[in-house]
Amino acid sequence: MKLKLDDAYENNDFKNSFIMDFFHDQTLQLSKPLTYKGLTLVGISNPKKDDGQRYLTLTEGIKSGDVIIKEVSEGGNVPKLLIQNKSQQSLFIMDGEELIGAKQNRIVNSSFIIKPHHTSEIPVSCVEQNRWSYNSRNFSASDNIIFNKGRKEKFQDIHERADYQTNQGRVWENIHEKMNNLNSHNATSSMNNVYKDKDKILKDYVSRFQAQINDIGVIYGIGNKIEGIDIFHGNYLFKHFLPKIIKSCVLEILDKGIDRSRIPPLHFRKFFGDICQLPVEENQDYFGLGHEYRSKKADKLKANLLAHNNFPVHLLGIAVH
Repeated sequence: MKLKLDDAYENNDFKNSFIMDFFHDQTLQLSKPLTYKGLTLVGISNPKKDDGQRYLTLTEGIKSGDVIIKEVSEGGNVPKLLIQNKSQQSLFIMDGEELIGAKQNRIVNSSFIIKPHHTSEIPVSCVEQNRWSYNSRNFSASDNIIFNKGRKEKFQDIHERADYQTNQGRVWENIHEKMNNLNSHNATSSMNNVYKDKDKILKDYVSRFQAQINDIGVIYGIGNKIEGIDIFHGNYLFKHFLPKIIKSCVLEILDKGIDRSRIPPLHFRKFFGDICQLPVEENQDYFGLGHEYRSKKADKLKANLLAHNNFPVHLLGIAVH
């Protein structure tokens, strides 16, 4: 990988690694940090790459009717859902995406690619504790992913298990904590309703950060700590998911009452290099299209790389505080 850094950064002495090798001869650039109140973002761009092969998103697929997500049976099963991709495109599902409807709202436990004309079961977690009755037969796609703390803890659960299952009790505890801290209560303990209650503030943050034409990823920091990184196959996917990533961070900012963010640029550079140089191994239990690679055990950093046709589709890395 050829890495060009903005003037805010120093040298580019990154070592070769499995994750970096997946970017082949691409030129990745890190932008200057952009800060608004408690959030700092560093964009990751590739000026020489177009979208190439595009992946269908859940929002597009469900809207067109090409993707159907429903309970696995009439009685349902909390940690699993049935997904049908009836389109001619491969479907990309992002880690933490929220699904609304059926017997209760869920989040997807990891990133997956579902091949065209294929039906599969996907592992999920409940984010609406006090409902187990149909309000629709099929699920719709939400504009949210699980908030940053819940996403990171879920991610760590997945790393330690082969079956993509999370600690459901902890997911619920995190939602209740968020509801209490943000004074956002609702009858079904729905995460989605917490997002709705803070919609005006969330939109304000989202409006402050715009994806540029060559951007494919972002490193995000809350307050004085770097939290994680998401890199996608191309700008098309990144533009779709950037608002969701921002909102997941903002709920944490509101929860903790953080009003400013100050992180030196070189900290982002080091985080990027450390994530990309993590040793990884292929997950033999991955059931979707392509391949999944998980970082080996490390105390402070963890990463998952989802790849298809020898190209990275989604790299998710987190800092464990």
